[in-house]
Amino acid sequence: MSEIADNSHMHVPDRWNLIWKLKVPPKIKSFLWRVCRGCFPTRARLSSRGVSCPLDCVQCNNNYEDSIHILVECPKAVQMWRDVNLWDTIDRVLRQDYNIHALIFTLLQQLSSGQCELMATIMWSLWKSRNMKFWQQQNEQNSQVLQRATHLLEEWIAAQAFRSCSSAQPTISQARPTRPEEDNWKKPAPGRYKCNIDASFSTSLNRVGLGMCLRDDVGVFVLAKMEWFAPLCDIDVGEAVGLHTALDWISNQQFDNVYFALDCKRVVDCVNSSIDDSSEFGCIISACKQLLVDRFQKSHVEFNRRQANRVAHELAQEALSNPSPHTIDDVPTYIWHILAGEMQ
Repeated sequence: MSEIADNSHMHVPDRWNLIWKLKVPPKIKSFLWRVCRGCFPTRARLSSRGVSCPLDCVQCNNNYEDSIHILVECPKAVQMWRDVNLWDTIDRVLRQDYNIHALIFTLLQQLSSGQCELMATIMWSLWKSRNMKFWQQQNEQNSQVLQRATHLLEEWIAAQAFRSCSSAQPTISQARPTRPEEDNWKKPAPGRYKCNIDASFSTSLNRVGLGMCLRDDVGVFVLAKMEWFAPLCDIDVGEAVGLHTALDWISNQQFDNVYFALDCKRVVDCVNSSIDDSSEFGCIISACKQLLVDRFQKSHVEFNRRQANRVAHELAQEALSNPSPHTIDDVPTYIWHILAGEMQ
């Protein structure tokens, strides 16, 4: 391989562990790894791969949008690093070696563990802010970018602490086993329908598959729908897009009195709460709430355990290989046995 392309600059022996040992969410580690491997989809990178696109920065409309600009030298990024008292250190390292992966590895060695975790999460949040401006025309303030980063980090650390505490003592599920009926699909109330929804994520295809299945009050198959979108996104975002797609589809089919069931508890909790936020996920949730208000008078969103959402899961996986959105009127063979089992 080295004879075909010179990739010696990517050989960083014994240093990748600096990324993988960070106490941050896995998606942050993956993000940082992609930046350091030079496979980060900035405009400069896309152009080098033959994609016709502008080269100016989405955030500041100036300069050449490569990784080091969007994450470090863009005026928005510089101000962010000043706000968290890291700019002087970053600027000093940049003067020694103007290279994004060298910068990151040096900082991971020089900064404290807390600073490293914050730095990595802020970089991710800066990129997310860039994408929100490009795709949704949302121009975030630096305070919002920092708040998203710190909240994500704090929530993840709290979750890890909870898991560590839980592993040291019997959990509720260990003390009181889940009842088998909680794992089974349940019929809606008489005169109502149930629409199960799920999303499936494919790294190799860079797609998110969506599956949804509508059944009546005795469990009989009515309709199903499959589609996919790209690129890959966060799990909660994909699940929220699935709910929004199902709400729009069911509304267009003129159904009401529908239980919309998902196995993503965060989506269900956020839709049923009065709290709003301006993140990408929050915007999708707000759109779902608006559809429920505008088009559904007697419907609601509920949580189903994953075992009770098997039909939607199979449809979502099948959707990944479908060339286009597809509405299904007859029961497909690959979900027939699941439906038959749940009807017993």
